[in-house]
Amino acid sequence: MHAPERRHNDAAADAFFAQKRTGEDIARIKAQDEPTPPDLVHAWQERSENRRMAREILAIAEEYFTDHEVELRARVAEVSCARFRGEMLPLDVYTEPRRHALEFASRGYLRANAASPTSSLTIFRWLTTDYAQRRPDITL
Repeated sequence: MHAPERRHNDAAADAFFAQKRTGEDIARIKAQDEPTPPDLVHAWQERSENRRMAREILAIAEEYFTDHEVELRARVAEVSCARFRGEMLPLDVYTEPRRHALEFASRGYLRANAASPTSSLTIFRWLTTDYAQRRPDITL
């Protein structure tokens, strides 16, 4: 937006908000307002609570992962080798340790599913953090 257009818009906005409203104008504006439907308010409150819970669980999982990263990775490597020997696909060594930390952090929460990898992009990004830091297997 160019400066002359911005000044024009600022002047128009100032004039609009400086204008005194009559009782009729205020009544007309208030008549346009409708109360928010209770089911919408309930859905918003539940979604807010789920997000708060997911952030809380994620903070616990991050702390747990930081403190126990070596053990988590060793356990995943052990299980992955056992699966491979049993002719099963190995576990994903990048996301599985973080998934275990998330599972640990979710214990005891009534809304633990709020922090599932499919419920939140933030959780998914946290789980796949190690992919971004991973170097290519083959160098050219």
